[in-house]
Amino acid sequence: MSESGTLQDRKAAVLRDLRDGKALLEKALNDAKQDELYGASQWGVMDAVNHMRGGMPYTSMVERTLHEDRPQFPAWPSAEEGWQTKKRELLESIDHAIAMVEGLSEQQLTRVAVCGADEVPVIQFLEWGAPHFLEHGNQIQNEILPLVRNK
Repeated sequence: MSESGTLQDRKAAVLRDLRDGKALLEKALNDAKQDELYGASQWGVMDAVNHMRGGMPYTSMVERTLHEDRPQFPAWPSAEEGWQTKKRELLESIDHAIAMVEGLSEQQLTRVAVCGADEVPVIQFLEWGAPHFLEHGNQIQNEILPLVRNK
């Protein structure tokens, strides 16, 4: 996204990207079938590193079990329940982003952070981030699902 246009035009473009990304993801994710969710993998080094950065899985459960007498955890969700929850949480997070952007004033959109030697206004961060959902929605719809379905 370029820095051309008025601040309100730029904000409107961010909101359009967010809304279009949500609509695309909602369509693509609802089109995906349970047996297609893990059918294609383009797993790379960065994917693996990002996946592991949060630490060892189940650490919090281990810690609670060590410090509490028979702690109770919720039952494991079925694959379908887990998928429906992940879809809902993703779409809700986009709704949250839309609501946040809608509520930003011109003064807030022009607030600046310093990144290294660069001054970056809030609107620029939004312009960088808003297309993310469109990018991955297109990836799911146009690359991943066709790959899985043509196996």
